[in-house]
Parts: sequence; C-alpha cells; structure tokens
Amino acid sequence: MSKQIFKISILIILLSVSKVNSQVIKDNILSNVIRIDDNNITIKENNLLLNIPLIQKQLFQKYKFVSDVILNDSRVLNTSDLINRVKKNLAYTKDNKITVITPNWDYYDKIEQEATREGLCIEPSASDIYYEISKTENNIVTVDSIIKFENLPKINFLDYNTIENTKISYYNWSYGSTCCPRDKRRDDIDQVNDVITAYEKKFDKKITPTCKIIRGKEGENSTYFSLKNLTQEQKLEFLLGMRKINKKSENIQLMTPILFEYKKCY
Repeated sequence: MSKQIFKISILIILLSVSKVNSQVIKDNILSNVIRIDDNNITIKENNLLLNIPLIQKQLFQKYKFVSDVILNDSRVLNTSDLINRVKKNLAYTKDNKITVITPNWDYYDKIEQEATREGLCIEPSASDIYYEISKTENNIVTVDSIIKFENLPKINFLDYNTIENTKISYYNWSYGSTCCPRDKRRDDIDQVNDVITAYEKKFDKKITPTCKIIRGKEGENSTYFSLKNLTQEQKLEFLLGMRKINKKSENIQLMTPILFEYKKCY
C-alpha cells in the first residue's frame, strides 16, 4: 500500500468527568511557565532529581510555587509522580491552584502504532492534557483533567534565574532557639557536619553553605547549600545520604531544589 498522509482533527475530548474551568485552559498565551524535560532530570535507582525549583521560600518562612503552570515535557518523569508532589506541596503553600500540562503521550503512541501497522504516514493533531490541582478552603486538594486537541496556546517559559533576591538551594536546614526552649534538632549538628565532611572527601570537592540567614535573637537560623561544586549525580547521592541522617524515612522518588528569598546572607 502506498503511503498516505492523514490529518487527524479532534477538537476537545474529556479525559474524565471534569470540572476544569481554569482560565489557563482558555488562554491563547501562557507566560512564566516552568518547563521540565529529560535534560532536567538525574536518576539513581528509583529516585529522580530535578535541576529546576518548583517551590519558592519567601521571607518569614512562607512558601509559594515558582509558577502556577508547569509543563512536563519529559517521558522519564511520570506525570502522576509530579502531580503527587504538587498535591503535597500545595497543602502548605499560599497557592490555591496549580496547572500541570503534559503532551498526550498515549494518543501519540496509539497513532504511531496504527501508522506502523497500516504502513501509513499519519500526522497527528497536537494534543495536551491539562491537570488542574486545586485546594479548597478546608485544605482539601483535588485534581481534575481535560484533553485539548488543536489550537494549543503559545507558551512562554520562565527563567527562574531572573527572579530578584533569590538563590537556589538543593539542601538546607533550619534550627530554632539555642535555649528557650532549645531546639532538639541541634543535637544532630555534629553528625550532619561529619557526614558533609565525608562526602567532601569522597567527591574531592568542597560542600559549603551558599547562605546563612539569621531569623531570631536566640540563634534561630536557616542555612542553604547550592551544591554548585557537585555534578547532578553527586548532588543526588549526597541528598539521599543526608535524608538518612535527617531521619527522613519517607520513600521520596522525586526531589527538587527550592528558591529562597533573602535580604542578607552571612
């Protein structure tokens, strides 16, 4: 059979009984979008590390998402894992709604399989899936979704390096008062420093704080590490090791750096 070219045109198909009514769905242009692709991801066993921050820590310990729209262009990062991370973070940030967009991979794969089976050259319509993750007044997080075909918006991406008075941090700690009452986490300081020294020897690279912020008169402080001297593979290994020291037993598969605001670093 000679090859033929088919143009598949489908307007909008619902992925589920959806309540998505976000303006993001209707906009022709999306600005300040965070984009994730395979080049942004480092993998070790079942753990993934992004080199893009999703969360921004503001002054006075408040948190928000760097952008309210995230485009997952990666086949490596499972969208369900990203959505679960967004749901978890949304519960404590000041945001009420985040949209995650991903190419309609299942649709593209089925078109490719059909074309191969029939010996055809099929040009699929452009298609994305929009996931709207929302937080109610009762702090309940819900997810609705919709598939869009054709007439997809133009997307302008955000360069987080342009956000003023912020730095990136892959690892950080915060300690409370030295006395009144004393923060029990201070008991771990020597052990944490010993582990950092061990990784410095292993990697033959210095691991020094990027910024230390004093938050109170009783020694309250936050310390941030950009880990700029380490490769992404070394950063992931270091973070996995530090999680054990920090007694974090949760089986985290996706880790991301944060942006933090500052007025003055020590």
